[in-house]
Amino acid sequence: MRRVVTEGGVVLLSFNEQIYLRDEVDKALVAFGSLCEARREDGRILLTPKSPEIDPTKLGYEVYNYVLGLMKNL
Repeated sequence: MRRVVTEGGVVLLSFNEQIYLRDEVDKALVAFGSLCEARREDGRILLTPKSPEIDPTKLGYEVYNYVLGLMKNL
């Protein structure tokens, strides 16, 4: 299963909640709030870039990297 999927300019992220802490995911979504709108739906995170210049796929992987960085510092 791919963790970052782009559909129509919206990024769909899947986080395994047994591995990724929900609090850390939420912190990442706040940190990326200037770049995208985020919402939870059916166990996934949906990101909508605020600018057409933002590559949705790259955005998705950057959010993942940020969450990993937060978890590493716990």
